[in-house]
Amino acid sequence: MPPPQGSWNRVEGPGDYPFTNEVHNDTYAAIDPTKADHVGHSGFNSGASKGLGRALALSLAKSSASEIAVGARSELTEVVAAIRQAANEAGRPEPKVLAVKLDVRDQASVEAATEKIAADFGKLDVVINSAEIIEPVTSIVDSSPDVWWSVWEVNVRGSYLISRSCIPLLLKGKLDTLIMISSVGAHVIIPGLSAYQPGKLAITRFMEFAAAEYKDQGLVPFSVHSGNVLSDIISEDTSYFQVRRKTRS
Repeated sequence: MPPPQGSWNRVEGPGDYPFTNEVHNDTYAAIDPTKADHVGHSGFNSGASKGLGRALALSLAKSSASEIAVGARSELTEVVAAIRQAANEAGRPEPKVLAVKLDVRDQASVEAATEKIAADFGKLDVVINSAEIIEPVTSIVDSSPDVWWSVWEVNVRGSYLISRSCIPLLLKGKLDTLIMISSVGAHVIIPGLSAYQPGKLAITRFMEFAAAEYKDQGLVPFSVHSGNVLSDIISEDTSYFQVRRKTRS
């Protein structure tokens, strides 16, 4: 969630403050994974190597999920160990953990990963796609077309490919929950982020189509604005945010 009201906020957007009486900046009782019971449930988190994706994978372990698949382009050995440790420290049964190498931009890679998950788990109850990138802050004219489009390749095409391959597995599960990590960027305009922010808006709209097309089969799609989290994707030395911080201090 956003920092306390009145403090500097790098990306303040609609709904950050006025609509709730209480703003949380850390895990609270209603969303504490150690109070959940997901025994028997299977989850898959793409983009799980770091940041929000890694944290969400650990939360699945803390919530007693029985089977957890994690995917990324990078090495996942440390994440797999951390998942098991998180379950043990929370006093939960150690889950079956499956690491899959995948590139969310590539159809064959995504399909191979989900085929492996299907062979090992048979179904999925929760899918979280947190794989994302952000472009350097620059104007449209000064931007690189290849870099600009690569953001859409990961954030939008990746969300589509993960959804396309995982929905059949979700419909075999019990929770049928499909989650795409969006951003406050879907609702605000920061000059210089013309690829990232429109892409996040596209993801939000795409989940509405998933809901409409599969509502009769029980699919529950979400596009989640996770709050203003200072994750790996937002660097403290990003020039735009440094300038904005100085002008507001």
